[in-house]
Amino acid sequence: MATIRIQNLRLKTVIGVNTWERKIKQDVVINITFEYNSTAAVSSDGISHAYDYKRLTKQIIERVERSNVHLLE
Repeated sequence: MATIRIQNLRLKTVIGVNTWERKIKQDVVINITFEYNSTAAVSSDGISHAYDYKRLTKQIIERVERSNVHLLE
């Protein structure tokens, strides 16, 4: 198993139920630990078998920035 850690990824998104909260984007800090089976990447030493952490980070950014959350607890 391999581990990818994304730490202190600071993004802005709409969070809150009050009208004033929904008018501004607020900071969100994301920390993720992602484990995946890296057997194919290790045995082949091929980049095509490795997990693309840059792509994962971009997907997280895209999803958070387009989100529209009312409550965050």
